[in-house]
Amino acid sequence: MNEKLNNEQINYFENKFRTEQEPWNYSHKAVELLRYEFILNLIRTLKPDCNNILEVGCALGEFTKKLNGAAKNIFSFDISPTAVKKTRARCSFLSNSKQEIISNKSRYFFCTTSATEFPFQQNVFEVVLLCDGIIGWEISKAQRAEVLVQAFQSITDNGFVILTDYLHPKKFDEHINEIKTSPLKIKKVIYLNDRLAYRFETWFKGFGSTKVIKKLIASKRFVRLLMKVSSLSGKSGSKHVCIIAAKK
Repeated sequence: MNEKLNNEQINYFENKFRTEQEPWNYSHKAVELLRYEFILNLIRTLKPDCNNILEVGCALGEFTKKLNGAAKNIFSFDISPTAVKKTRARCSFLSNSKQEIISNKSRYFFCTTSATEFPFQQNVFEVVLLCDGIIGWEISKAQRAEVLVQAFQSITDNGFVILTDYLHPKKFDEHINEIKTSPLKIKKVIYLNDRLAYRFETWFKGFGSTKVIKKLIASKRFVRLLMKVSSLSGKSGSKHVCIIAAKK
């Protein structure tokens, strides 16, 4: 099978980002914002003086703008031209050109390309981010393998790939084993204890979008409490798994 993404896959994401303002409503959900905070803290811990970060799949830029200051240079791409355009606009608070955005903290670069075809030199990035990525994109196993090869080739010898994906706990081991068969070496696996937070939102969908439910879903304090309860169940209390990988 050809590992490159086909036109049907490309059109799916292009249509989604063209027609929806915020497909997953991440900016309104504390569980998503806490995940962003977790990844940012992870980057700062792993690479406190980072030069180059690559974000694979910027979507509509909710996390992209939060990366400001995490590295000197932020490179971000998506397969959807509309997603890249909207992300650049979302970061326009720092902006000054189409391809390059400069803030007082980071220099941003954007392009449109596929996760199976990184348009960069090898051994450039200290951190490559595949967040809500290789499983959430619903690409084939062969395509996922190619993405992992591309990530491996892109990181420096002492760099890291950070992967997060939303999965049923029964699928965690399968996902981890898939990464183990890639050129990458898993350094650490972290379960984010967020299953109860997502279950809460599902349970109360039948009540409609009431102000109380919206407020609880948006409350970091409330969601942290749910995550603490979820942690008592071990990895089965998670929907997101975070994997830190490096070169073997």
